[in-house]
Parts: sequence; structure tokens; C-alpha cells
Amino acid sequence: MRVLLVEDEERMARFIARGLREAAYAVDVAANGEEALYQAAINTYDSIILDVMIPEKDGFEVCRELRSAGQRVPVLMLTARDAVEDRITGLDTGADDYLTKPFEFGELLARLRALLRRGGEVRDPKIMVADLTIDTRGQTVTREGKKIELTTKVEDLFTLARADAGQHILNPGDFYLDELAGEVVRSVRTLVAECGLSVRLDATGEMPFRGDEVLLRRLLLNLLDNAIKHTPANGSITVTCERRHENYVLTVADTGGGIPVAAQPHIFDRFFRADKARTRTAANDENHTASGAGLGLAIAQWIAEAHQGTLVLLRSDSSGTIFQLKLPVAVSSEV
Repeated sequence: MRVLLVEDEERMARFIARGLREAAYAVDVAANGEEALYQAAINTYDSIILDVMIPEKDGFEVCRELRSAGQRVPVLMLTARDAVEDRITGLDTGADDYLTKPFEFGELLARLRALLRRGGEVRDPKIMVADLTIDTRGQTVTREGKKIELTTKVEDLFTLARADAGQHILNPGDFYLDELAGEVVRSVRTLVAECGLSVRLDATGEMPFRGDEVLLRRLLLNLLDNAIKHTPANGSITVTCERRHENYVLTVADTGGGIPVAAQPHIFDRFFRADKARTRTAANDENHTASGAGLGLAIAQWIAEAHQGTLVLLRSDSSGTIFQLKLPVAVSSEV
């Protein structure tokens, strides 16, 4: 199940999103009303958790516009307001349920499950296709008894399909690439430490940029995920950011064993996966899914090209691998 969480308070958003993901929901987060409407317009959600007190357009207005646009997705409103009039207003604008802060997270999950049950027909929660079992209740997929993590893979497929059809609309905004890189590096530090690795950021100067911050964050996360998977314990990952003439250049370098020469021309091909025996997780962690769907680098390259930039494999040998992202300092108004 996919949920859109609309919450502008960062700590609260992290708390709710983490809990939902632990409960096997796929979660997108929007921090204001305009972003919420944009996400709801381009994605399909099973439910929306909508805070009332958000900037740009408040939750009441967002809910009203969703209903005016014909969206029937269940909406659970969150608010610190406990007046009866506020609850009535929320329900009258089209909300399906209302939860007052502070709340117990278990109650939020129970209300969310209730919303998702309403109006649904009773069906067998398990769908069998050959050796593939899809458990819609437990939200798991297994093949020959082995669990497959599909949430990200399915979203990756949708991303590429929309891109191919020219339907993936960028959501440009002004931000700093060096700050974005710093946020991404900080977000993976715990995982990196658990894998016995180190990561550092080398940034020189401010890098103001206009582009889709969400997609570019995803690009950098894909590159870091690739580096983490392919770097053995005690290895290191370095992210660099700098301006070179009319381009911003970001690199992600690791000290892994390198990509096989025969595989290097194909690493941006969809569904291509190099020899999984070279991955750190395949060798050292039997409980970790050692390989992805082979879509991460393809998506990363598309995101770079959508911003009139390039993503290339700069070097890969026994000393490690370096990917280079190059983005123009000034992009056209189409982005």
C-alpha cells in the first residue's frame, strides 16, 4: 500500500514515515499543500495522511481541491486543533477521518487500516502466479519461499515508464546542490557505519541550482546505494562537489573491487546487473538482498539527462569505481 504523508514539521514527518515503513507501507512525504497536490496528481495513492496546519495551502484547502478534482482517495486528517468545529470543517471538506495530536501511533495505524478496508470487496489475500506468491494482506512477495523486496522496484518501473512516455513532469525549485549532497550523505551514515564503511563529503563553495530536488536526491541516493553494495568492509566512499567553468560536477567514488570490464558498457542498461559475487552483501551478509532489479543506475542517468546533464562511469578498476554527474550551472526554462 502506498501512502502520501503531508506534514511540514520535519521531526513529526520522520517519525510517522519511519513507523509506516516499518508497517510495510510505501511512503512519500510532502511538506506543504502545493507539493501535496502535485504528488497526488502524478502518483496513485491508497491513502493520504494530511496535516491541517501546513504552509502554502492548508489541509482543508488541499482536501477540498482533491475532491473537486475527482480524487476519491481516503484522507486521514491530523491536527493539533481539537475543537469540534475544526473536525466538522475537515469532514465537510472531504476528509474520511480525523485524528487529533498528540496521538498514539498504534491508533493512527488502526485508523489507516480501517480507511483502507472501507468499501473493499473480500478477496483471497494471496495471489499465486507460478512460483510467485503475492500476499496483499501482509504486503510481501515471495518466489520459491524467498522474500522479494518489490516496493522500490515497482516504483522504479513506473518512473521509467512515465519517462519513456514523456509523462514524468519535473517539479523544479531553487536549492543548493552542495547542501543536497550533504543531506544525502548524512542520511546514509548509519547504514554506512553498519556495513563497516566510512563516507565523507568534499564540497568547495556554494552551488545554487534550479531543478527537481526530489529526483536529484534520488539520483545521489542511487549512486551511494550502489557504492555501499559494492564496497567491502573497511572501505570508504567519497562524494565531491565542485564548479568547473559552466558546470557543476559531483562524483561518487568507492574503494570496491571495480566493475568487470565486460560489464562496464552495460551498467546503465535497464535490468542489467554485474556479477553479484562482487557485492559486499552477497559475500558477507546472507540476510541482505544482495542485488537490486538493475534499474537504479538507469534511473539515475535519466534524471541527469532530464536536467540537461550527464552521468558517466568515469573509472572502474581494482582500486575502486568513480561515477561523475555533470549539470549545467544555468539550465533552460524547460526544467
